[in-house]
Amino acid sequence: MSYIICIIGTDIVIGLVFDYFNPLIESESIITKSLILGFVIFGVDLFAFNFFVPIVFHADILDLFIRTIVDIVFVFIGSCIINYKKGTL
Repeated sequence: MSYIICIIGTDIVIGLVFDYFNPLIESESIITKSLILGFVIFGVDLFAFNFFVPIVFHADILDLFIRTIVDIVFVFIGSCIINYKKGTL
């Protein structure tokens, strides 16, 4: 149960970051805005966080890499969908 609460909390924070940074990105393109949010703002931070874990704990690097890439891609897809629905062209 606590794992689900952690996931929901993380998703809420990602959504709040998206709501804060989306108007600040000066591009009018849906893809460009989503790339900046998904890969630059979220992706760099997630890579830095996730690849600190193997330094402290014994972790499977390939599994960690795959999960990190999947998370980044889905944040990118989600931000594309939201920008499209908001009408940002």
